Amino acid sequence: MEEEKKKKRNKKKKNKQGKTTEEEADQIQSNNVSNGQSSGNNALDLDTHQPNIALASSADEMINELRKEKNYLYRKRLFCKREFNTCDMKMNHTDRKRLIRCYLGGNATLEETIKKLRNEFDSHLKKEAGLGMNVIGLQNEKESWLQEKASLEEKISHLLDEKAALDLKRANLEENVRQLEKEKYTWILTENSTKQSISSLNRDITRLKMQVVELEESRSELSRENQHLAENISSMQLHIQNLERNITSSPPFEGNNNKLASGYEDLKSQIEAASVFVEKLVMENAELVQKVNELVGFCRSFSNYERRIEHENVDVQPAAPFPRNVEPEVSEEIVQIPLDDTDVRNLESRSIAGEENAVPLTDAPLIGAPFRLVSFVASYVTGADLVNNT
Repeated sequence: MEEEKKKKRNKKKKNKQGKTTEEEADQIQSNNVSNGQSSGNNALDLDTHQPNIALASSADEMINELRKEKNYLYRKRLFCKREFNTCDMKMNHTDRKRLIRCYLGGNATLEETIKKLRNEFDSHLKKEAGLGMNVIGLQNEKESWLQEKASLEEKISHLLDEKAALDLKRANLEENVRQLEKEKYTWILTENSTKQSISSLNRDITRLKMQVVELEESRSELSRENQHLAENISSMQLHIQNLERNITSSPPFEGNNNKLASGYEDLKSQIEAASVFVEKLVMENAELVQKVNELVGFCRSFSNYERRIEHENVDVQPAAPFPRNVEPEVSEEIVQIPLDDTDVRNLESRSIAGEENAVPLTDAPLIGAPFRLVSFVASYVTGADLVNNT
């Protein structure tokens, strides 16, 4: 009977101890749950106040870790409870107290670790808040840099357009320079050719001027000879008229008539020879006049060509110096010398009165011989020599 009573007492004690341990475990679990809820609420409060998505994700990770630790501790508690229930029958009261103390000590360490984690979590939140401000500042800087980049890109595009326009202008200018160089080369060639032609024309001009001078000298000599011949012919005609008058007025003498007839025939032959010579001189004078007119026309055309070249501002080499003793060019055309009586008289009236150095035609050794003969016959027939002697 007593043994059964002891067994009943032990069972009651064991049931009481199990109830106390279950109550203590429930209290610890409720405390842990309350602590987890409070930490979760704090995390949620921080999450709601944090604007950044990265902070919320880090807080959720911390809450998940704490929940995992809580589940692990809950499982560990259940495992310990089971072990405690299994070992309850084997252990005494002192051992139970030790286990309870160890369990409570483990809960204290867990609370300390939870506090440390909370402090670290707060420090991380503060760091994340500072980093968030830094991120906002960096985002503002990024926006300003993007705006500057856009403005620089616009400037670069504008500069590229200007560069393309300048390249086109440079290409156009290079083409213009090439064309101008080609034109310059052609102008240089034309200038050289014109200089050569001008130098050759200047030589021709000098040669033609010398020829003109020679022709003018010969023309002047021929004109003088023509004047002398015209004067001599007029004087001979006057002598012939006087002889005819004297013959008609004088009595007929056979000897004298024969002499006069022979002298008259000789005079006619001389006059014919002189007329032939005069005709030759007139022909030569006409040819010379034609040549001189051609040369004068050529000189006029060339002078017009020179004026046109000077008007075009072309550098012309100076012509060869003209000789000083050359007579001036004749600007008008040369007119042939008329040989009629009226023209001869007009020429005699217009001729220069004093030619002191000029040699008369009668004094010429060859041409003046017939004229001297005619004058001698006329003076002999008329008896002028007798009048002079008396």
